[in-house]
Amino acid sequence: MSELREFITILQSCSRRRDLPQGQRVHAQILASDRHRGDPLLANLLIQMYGKCRALDEARALFDSIARPNIFSWNTMISVYTHNGSLAAAKEIFDRMGKRDIISWNAMLAAYAQLGDLRDAQDCFDRMPRWNIVSWTSILQAYAAQGSIDDAKNTFDSMPERNILSCSVMITALATADLLHLAKTLFDRVPEWNTVSSTSMIQAFAARGLFHEARHIFDRLPQQDLVAWNTIISAHAQRGDLPGAQEFFDRAPQRDLFSWTSMIGAYAQAGALPAATRLFEGMPETDLVAWTAMLQAIVASGDLSLAKTTFSRMPLRNVVAWNSIVVAFAAAGDLASAEATFQSMPERDIVSWNSILSAYSQTGQIDAAKQVFHAMPVHNLVSWNAVLVADAQNGHLDSALETFQAMPGRDLISWTAMVAAFAKGGRLDKAMATANQMPGRDTVSWNALITMLSHYGFGSHAVESFRSMCLEGGFPNQVSYLALLIACNHKGLSFQGLSSFSLDFGVALSVEHYCTMIDVLGRSGELTGATDLVNSMPYLPGAVAWGSLLGACTVHSSVKQGAVAAENLAKMENGPAQVLYSNIIATAAVPPSFVLDTSRLGNNERFSVPNRAFGWLSAVTTSCALCALVLPEFLTAA
Repeated sequence: MSELREFITILQSCSRRRDLPQGQRVHAQILASDRHRGDPLLANLLIQMYGKCRALDEARALFDSIARPNIFSWNTMISVYTHNGSLAAAKEIFDRMGKRDIISWNAMLAAYAQLGDLRDAQDCFDRMPRWNIVSWTSILQAYAAQGSIDDAKNTFDSMPERNILSCSVMITALATADLLHLAKTLFDRVPEWNTVSSTSMIQAFAARGLFHEARHIFDRLPQQDLVAWNTIISAHAQRGDLPGAQEFFDRAPQRDLFSWTSMIGAYAQAGALPAATRLFEGMPETDLVAWTAMLQAIVASGDLSLAKTTFSRMPLRNVVAWNSIVVAFAAAGDLASAEATFQSMPERDIVSWNSILSAYSQTGQIDAAKQVFHAMPVHNLVSWNAVLVADAQNGHLDSALETFQAMPGRDLISWTAMVAAFAKGGRLDKAMATANQMPGRDTVSWNALITMLSHYGFGSHAVESFRSMCLEGGFPNQVSYLALLIACNHKGLSFQGLSSFSLDFGVALSVEHYCTMIDVLGRSGELTGATDLVNSMPYLPGAVAWGSLLGACTVHSSVKQGAVAAENLAKMENGPAQVLYSNIIATAAVPPSFVLDTSRLGNNERFSVPNRAFGWLSAVTTSCALCALVLPEFLTAA
């Protein structure tokens, strides 16, 4: 092998392995070689290697040392910056170029698309002297990433040619937007299944809990490679289906770090940190990725002490590990340590900046959040959303609107936050108008709209939004029903609340749904229906269910039914219910001289019924520890 070919092979290997020390040694050998010192191919490979190793200063110094860089040198330097999130620096190189080719334009277009900068991506695409399939696919990805499904579909339809990648991007976009029918139709039309489109469909079906369909596609794959196995494992894991994930993990003919870390993350998300730890300890080998996955699992569990210990034990740390410990401090409310860790990071990426930005915004420190935002070298959609959400949550409507209008791109989080800002500011007309403009609404965005309308007192509009969701082909889930029931509860809309239970969308109603429905019926005076629901619900009634019924009986002065609720609640606790039940007696005009025998409580104290009513307590909005004392003597007093 010639010396030049050897240098090329080693540099390419260093780039793949991110081996900066070895790459620097090769660079020194090239500089010492009279024959290869000024070789343009080696110079470009060195720039690329430094970029892969995130050594941007070394890459730029080498580029600036080239007397007459060729088009490949310019394009390589642009790619180094774009791949490391330094969009401003990439644009500076791009603007300095005397001559650009399609690769130069596509590099900038792809960078704008990947960073969520839709406005500049569109501008770049429009200014290009010509397009190829890479250009079309990049702008398609830009629209898809921002949830602009209509623009993505129009672009896809306008493409002069399509390949498997562009079809896969469109399938993924449709599936992500919950347009499964369209995604499946396009998927079935693709003449050749590939890993990208197949895994997109598997993930989309699994995200909706349609594991049978996901498995059907997996089973029909002509080649179930490691990527396909990892996809079906992670699909089950992300949905919280640990038995399914474990089944495919055990069946997989081979596993890599992604397989192991998917399972570790799944168990950690389920709160099963010991199981995650056992998996980590059972790995055949642990590298930086595995350590980082374990650290992220611990951070997700909320164990700050263990997170700090694990971080200190790591043999190596990458920027992801540093980001994770910043998030751990922020989640624990220790902003001082989060800021100190952020300042001490040897390197930062966009996630690092977004982590500290979100820490400030989520704790209402808007001024500090905006200082971080303005200090950031580059922003992405997450950055913009963090500031927008902070303004929305803290009632800064004007500032939220200014941020929203300045955003280069928007996703469902952006639109939902703006709807929330209008709703919190009492601008229902603007909230509904903004919600109606929201592109690609999915179940999550519908749920957010219904919940916020309910929270801010617009119960009737929440019910109408639920109906619109169903009419537009949305798929309500448990959160949808709970949000609807709370809306009915707040407005006393018992009929709408009751009818929602009869809608058949395959949703398994939880105990929270039943308890909320009991409160809905109770508030509207339908005590018999509330009592029947308590007795017929497929869960063992607890303090919330019986407390809801007791609170309703207090409002409507139903002594007999209140006593039934009190009798059951007495088995749990006996404090507040004495006041509630006494309130029933008082408002039912039972003689105030009547004295209750409380010997059944296990003491000899006597409890006098107050001669006025106390404010009634809603079991849904108070502690689950609501309790009662029952005296069967009052069963005949109703």
